[in-house]
Amino acid sequence: MRSASAIRKARDVAVVIPVVCTFLFMPPLIHIASDAGSLFGIPTVVIYLFGIWGAAVALTAWNSRRLDAPEQDDAFRIDSKDTPP
Repeated sequence: MRSASAIRKARDVAVVIPVVCTFLFMPPLIHIASDAGSLFGIPTVVIYLFGIWGAAVALTAWNSRRLDAPEQDDAFRIDSKDTPP
């Protein structure tokens, strides 16, 4: 089981990832990548967009594993020793 603070940090990261990715997909940053030319015949804007998308998917998958464990002091966690009222 993870501590409550570790779960809260993972929840905060779950909020930050889409916000940061949204800013990285905004036109001013995409225009910077589009002016750079190409790399191995692939336009840099395509590499930039798929790189940010791939990083977002990887970070979200990594963070979802951190969110999967229940909290130690979770009031709604079902304990096998508990009996119904």
